[in-house]
Amino acid sequence: MPRIIYFDCFSGISGSMLIGSLLDLGMKGIDAGFLKNELKKLNLKDYKLIIKKTEKHSIAGTYFDVHTHETGHHHNLGHTHTRNLSELNKIIGKSRLSKKIKSTAKKIFLNLAKAEAKVHNTTLNKIHFHEVGAIDAIIDITGAVILLDRIGLLESVYCSQLNLGQLSFSKSMQGIVPVPGPATMELLKTKNLQMFSSGIKTELTTPTGAAIISTLAKGCFTLPYINAEKIGYGAGTKNLAIPNLLRAIIGEAESAQLKQNKAEDNILVIETNIDDMNPQLYGYLMQKLFENNALDVYLQNITMKKHRPAQKLSVIAHKNDLDTITKTIFGESTTFGIRIAEYSRLILDRKFTAVKTKFGKIRVKLGYLNNELQTATPEYEDCKKAALKSKVPLKNIIEAAKAALLN
Repeated sequence: MPRIIYFDCFSGISGSMLIGSLLDLGMKGIDAGFLKNELKKLNLKDYKLIIKKTEKHSIAGTYFDVHTHETGHHHNLGHTHTRNLSELNKIIGKSRLSKKIKSTAKKIFLNLAKAEAKVHNTTLNKIHFHEVGAIDAIIDITGAVILLDRIGLLESVYCSQLNLGQLSFSKSMQGIVPVPGPATMELLKTKNLQMFSSGIKTELTTPTGAAIISTLAKGCFTLPYINAEKIGYGAGTKNLAIPNLLRAIIGEAESAQLKQNKAEDNILVIETNIDDMNPQLYGYLMQKLFENNALDVYLQNITMKKHRPAQKLSVIAHKNDLDTITKTIFGESTTFGIRIAEYSRLILDRKFTAVKTKFGKIRVKLGYLNNELQTATPEYEDCKKAALKSKVPLKNIIEAAKAALLN
């Protein structure tokens, strides 16, 4: 059975509640000290993390919040600094975090920007983030990715139906807006996540929380058959008629149910042949495609008519991302046409484990078919970090990780 993390969103979800629930799991090496050290890699200044144990309706949980000079407090809109998507990407890109973490955090902000652009009938370049543009949101989103990656379940996230809160109105930097927020609704609709309201007249699912879970969740359904290993609770700020908590559950789940409830089973292969483009542009094009949610991008050497050498660009993506993928290809390449084909795909159940080697702990991704191990791949970033630290060839680290797994 695959090992997953399941977020039970009976009182909605926010970025700070998600981080609180992960810290509350009590897993070795995943604590406030680790998170603070990792967040320092963002090179952000003048902020303070608030992490403490608390209770909601006599249920213990962990409260997480960020205080900065920009906001004074997480919910103080009057002094919120605005940033556009380019500025946010620059902050994340210049950080010392791993490539995987940076790429995932950028995807979350990109999806949020898409939702905001649609709601306000404008373009991505003109979107300026308000509540979610301050340092606290950068920390919420990046911190959530950091912790999920550390746990080894960044690619195994599932969630329940999301409690949004009852229809009401709230004041934002853009004026009076309905609750649930327009961007929140757009994010959940785009990713086919189920939502409901329990009648609580306040915002329970925030745009930041919606952006994180809609980007990372592989499926949305009621609690699956799961052998729970760890349970953590992240506390919200407000005291409500219901426990204002987000519950995170780690355990092995029935793979059949996960497959049955997968949000997306089909993928698109988008291709074009290019014979007149400066080779220096391909690297940038591929980077932009990954930033726009491409699952994979690759090039093949081909020969076209009149024996012209060329490259076939292939992009694998989900249907929901077709528009941005095609716009990126047309905008960043010299092609005049694109081919699109739809395929069904089968995916191995994935599980992550950590093995001990003489070079330190290395995470390994395991692939299962019908509960039988088919393949094992050491995580590249872990191996690279160990190789640089130990000053030995990268291949030695990979071989050591594989050997440790067999033992």
